[in-house]
Amino acid sequence: MIPTLPQDRVSGYLRAMGTALDRLGPNEDFVPLTESLAVLHALSPGLSGPLLAPAELSPVGMPAFAWISRLYSEQVLALKTEPSGDTPQADIDRALALDPELGARVAGRRNLHRFLRDQSLLPSRRVFGALKRRKPVLELRLYFDHVDALGRWVRVVADLREAPRAGLSGGLSRSHRVGPASLDRNGQVVLESGVLDLFMRHAAVPLDALHAQLTEAFGELTRLSRSAVGPFWFPSIALPPGIPADLGQGLALHLSTECIALDIAASSSQDPMHPKAETGPGDMERYVGRRVACSSSLVDPYSEWSQVLGTRLEILAI
Repeated sequence: MIPTLPQDRVSGYLRAMGTALDRLGPNEDFVPLTESLAVLHALSPGLSGPLLAPAELSPVGMPAFAWISRLYSEQVLALKTEPSGDTPQADIDRALALDPELGARVAGRRNLHRFLRDQSLLPSRRVFGALKRRKPVLELRLYFDHVDALGRWVRVVADLREAPRAGLSGGLSRSHRVGPASLDRNGQVVLESGVLDLFMRHAAVPLDALHAQLTEAFGELTRLSRSAVGPFWFPSIALPPGIPADLGQGLALHLSTECIALDIAASSSQDPMHPKAETGPGDMERYVGRRVACSSSLVDPYSEWSQVLGTRLEILAI
């Protein structure tokens, strides 16, 4: 059974998660901060009223996909309708007088649709590319964003390098293509339709296995990372086995990352949940890290947990 939050706790939950996320300030290896905060704001009863209820949670304390999927459905409707078609305030007032619950839903839908027309939300899944370097070797960067099975918000970043090939004159020529990714004449990265399916099929496999699949499809990878927003622990969430119980006595949002790359000097882990880091495939080394924004009362327990396991966990108080 999916756990749900009482309606009077939803706004506080979303506000706490948003504050922690903003405090952590995730970089480009993570899903975009503005899109993530927009999701939290849209889910809040302060904007959408009871329209998106019930507030269902994933096992790791993140908004469950069932909850967020209702938001995505409303986004589709909002983008298909013109602002002139929004319910007039007079009609909302009459609905509130006749049936307060129905009126609140109508008002919530109008307010939410107005917000969604102007804001970009973190999508359930997407893949896109960007030009990293054109010369002397073409290098592209691919981004794969998705909500995983645990409700975490995950971004995979893959740096691709075009392999040189022999030209007609015996020199090296470039095709402006790296496997199913290519660069068009406007400098935009174009991906073949199967790229999203490739990432979706291997989204949850170990990073080395994902590296093998992407190498087969694209050729040389110089860097591959997978970074997640979540879990979000608080007293109602069961902690994983082996985690000190006192870490569940307050609020804590985790940001984790695993990266394998040619330019990492030596493999290391600063993540107490995964304190050992093996070397990466081929000539790559591995970095594993974790950052936490937590209640001030948890700063010392988190610090002690990290020190016992020989890691340097970055801890920020909220």
